[in-house]
Amino acid sequence: MKDKNPKTSNDASSADNVEQHLKRFEEKTLAESTQRAAIENQLFTKEELAQLINPDKLDSLLEDSDELVGYLTSEINKFDQ
Repeated sequence: MKDKNPKTSNDASSADNVEQHLKRFEEKTLAESTQRAAIENQLFTKEELAQLINPDKLDSLLEDSDELVGYLTSEINKFDQ
């Protein structure tokens, strides 16, 4: 009687390939995560921030975001009633 699921060398080789791929993917993901964390935790001096940020544009964006939050809050309150 023949085995319904015989293991061949191709099966083992495919499983090994999948395992190797997953290990490489895990290593790559870990490296990217570490790099992202390092970038997110980077500190800027006051002078560097002043060069990067346009205060007028920042004020405009903050006003727009305040308007959006106010609008969304009113819509949520209408929905709750």
